[in-house]
Amino acid sequence: MTIRSLAGTLGALLLAAAASQGCAVVPDAKAGASARVKAASVSLGEGKQTMVVATSKRDGGIFFTRPPYDLNGSWSARVSAGIFDPRDVEQSAGAFFTLEVDRREASGNQPTEYYGISARRFLPPDPDVLQVYSYTHAGVVQQTTFPGASAVHLEIAVDQMGDVVFTATDLATEDSESLGSVDLASPASPHQAGFGMFGAPKGARIGFTDFRLNSPGAPAVPIGAGHEACNLVMESALAALAAAYAVDDPVLDEGDVGDALMWLDEAVDAMTAARNAIAASLAAAKKSPEQKALGLAEKALADLVKSSAAFEDDGGAYAKKFVSLVVKQQYGRALEILDLLLPDELRSFLPGTGI
Repeated sequence: MTIRSLAGTLGALLLAAAASQGCAVVPDAKAGASARVKAASVSLGEGKQTMVVATSKRDGGIFFTRPPYDLNGSWSARVSAGIFDPRDVEQSAGAFFTLEVDRREASGNQPTEYYGISARRFLPPDPDVLQVYSYTHAGVVQQTTFPGASAVHLEIAVDQMGDVVFTATDLATEDSESLGSVDLASPASPHQAGFGMFGAPKGARIGFTDFRLNSPGAPAVPIGAGHEACNLVMESALAALAAAYAVDDPVLDEGDVGDALMWLDEAVDAMTAARNAIAASLAAAKKSPEQKALGLAEKALADLVKSSAAFEDDGGAYAKKFVSLVVKQQYGRALEILDLLLPDELRSFLPGTGI
């Protein structure tokens, strides 16, 4: 099979998925039944790295998570994804791993405008390549291949001209390829980003790490206090993740710890603002959802402050404990707060799986 015919096959699959589901990855509540998802330490040759690993429990396995965080202005979304353990390549070949940004729709509606990149590993007798596609609600934009690759860094960003730009980078060789650009159909609308896998054969293991979102713009339409508090909680959680990524490395230097402290400062600032916003909107009832959310926010803030102090005192020696704290506790606590505060009109847009 030639690469050209592979392109036709993959293009047809992506177009069929887009046409039948409204987005390349179906945010289905049943997705959890087809994939097991956990934070795991994965061997990368030079050491271990903590990442989200989705394991397909049956053929056609699906996993997709889209945090409730609005992207406005010249936003960007990125994630590193793929088959990180060489022992998993054969059983994971054929699975799609994806980064997608969707326009946030009205309550209960599937996305009608979306921008994504999907990658899929092939093995001989097919060409020994990782094939990568950019796509939108209008169809496939562009494709490329990375010979012998198994993991890529995917990025979707809106530039200053208002175009959505797609980029993929081979993590092993650092070779980067542009996957084209398109106009952003609704620049005044908020968008939300997610990542996941679909079409995975049974036993496939796909890892995801370095998930980052940047939203420099203000909402075109004012949002409510509860929604703003949710955005701040998620902003803090994403900054804490960035701090963990900075020090999740077998070999650390002072620059890595400095980066982690910088991100921790941002996490503290965002959680402080979230805590204040929640406190200002407390319901009269002592056992209200807002009261519980406030308690969780205060715990999250206290842990972030303690982590900053621990890095100041212990430097890189604190890194492993901090990564575990963020992945296994802080991010989950943020989702607990969101579950208590998220307005109903936003809740129905969420996929059924998340971490």
